[in-house]
Amino acid sequence: MLPVKHAAKKTILVFTFALDVEHPIFAHQAYLIDRLAKSFKKVIVITNQVGIYRKKRNVDIYDLNWQEKRPIRNTLVFRKRLKHVLSNEEVDITFSHMTTVLSLLSGLFLKKRKISHILWYAHAKNSLILKFTSKLVDRILTSTTGSFPFPTRKLTVIGQGIDTNQFFYRGKKENKFSKFFHVGRIDESKNIHGIIKFFLNIPKKNKKLYLIGSPSGNKKSTLYHNQLKNNYINNKNIIFVGSLPRSELYGVINKFDCFLHMYQGSLDKTLVEATIIGIPVITANSEYIREFGSWAKDNESNYIEQYKFVTSMKISKLNSILKSKSLIAKKNHSFEVWYKKLLKTLIH
Repeated sequence: MLPVKHAAKKTILVFTFALDVEHPIFAHQAYLIDRLAKSFKKVIVITNQVGIYRKKRNVDIYDLNWQEKRPIRNTLVFRKRLKHVLSNEEVDITFSHMTTVLSLLSGLFLKKRKISHILWYAHAKNSLILKFTSKLVDRILTSTTGSFPFPTRKLTVIGQGIDTNQFFYRGKKENKFSKFFHVGRIDESKNIHGIIKFFLNIPKKNKKLYLIGSPSGNKKSTLYHNQLKNNYINNKNIIFVGSLPRSELYGVINKFDCFLHMYQGSLDKTLVEATIIGIPVITANSEYIREFGSWAKDNESNYIEQYKFVTSMKISKLNSILKSKSLIAKKNHSFEVWYKKLLKTLIH
C-alpha cells in the first residue's frame, strides 16, 4: 500500500516556527501544512506565531504567540497546549520542522506515549539543544550530507524542497553582469561584509548590489546590520532592500544577473532557488559545490576566478551550464521529490 493511503487514516502533530504565507523565511511551512492536510486525516499544528494563513477544514492550529526572552512563559504555554492535544487527540505521528526547542520540550511526553517523532533540521549550526533533541526523536531528516552538524544513524538526506511552481528556469538572454544580489539574513555568519568587499572590487562601472533580507532580531545581528548600513550609507551602488514576502521573491530576483554568496555551512535554500531559475551563483559553499560544481577550475574558493570564468563565457555555453544545473536542482530538490521522501519517512 502507498504511503499516502496509510497517511489518510492518521493524525499528525506538527511543530513550526510560523504559519504565514507571506513570511520572508518560513512561508514554506504554511505550504507544507496545506500539503499534509491533503495526505492525513487530521493535521494539528502548534506554532510559534500565526500570520496570514487560510486553514484547511482538517487543520487545527494552536498559536503559542512566542515571546522573545520569556523562556519560562513560552515553555509553560507550549506544555499546556501539548498536554491538551495529547489528552484530546489520538496523535499517530509528530513532525518538527526546524523547531529543536519544541522538539526537546515535547520529547519525553511523546516517548512516554510511544508516538513517532521526526525532526527536520537543515543547518550546520550545532547546539546542546540539538544534541539532546537528537536523542529523543526517532528520525532526523536533512537536505544534504553536510547540512547536519554531527553524524547519527537516525539521519536521512531528502533534499531541500523547492516549489518549482514558484521558481522555474528562465536562463540569461545576454552575458550581462551589472545587477548583483544576495538573499538571506543580514548576519555576520553570512559574511555580508565580505560580499560587499568583493562587489566593490569588481572592475565594472554602473554596477549594483541588492541585499535582500533583515537581521535575525538579536542584538548582535542588529548591530552588524546597522554598522554595514552606516559604513555604506553614501554608496548608492549598495542597496539594502530589507525582507520581501515569499510571493514577491521570484519576481524580484528574476531581474538580477548574479547571486553573490559567502556562507560556509549548510546548503541555503536560496542558492537552490536561484539555480533553478538559471541565475549564476558565485559561492564557496562546499555543499553547493558538491552538487553543482564551481565556476573556478583550480581554486573553488577563489571568487575572482569564478567571476572571471562566468563573465567571459559565451552566452550559449553559459546557458547550457545553467540549464544543466537547474535540472540537477529540480531532480534532487523539488518539493514533490522532497515531499514523497518525507511522507515515506513519516509513515514507515
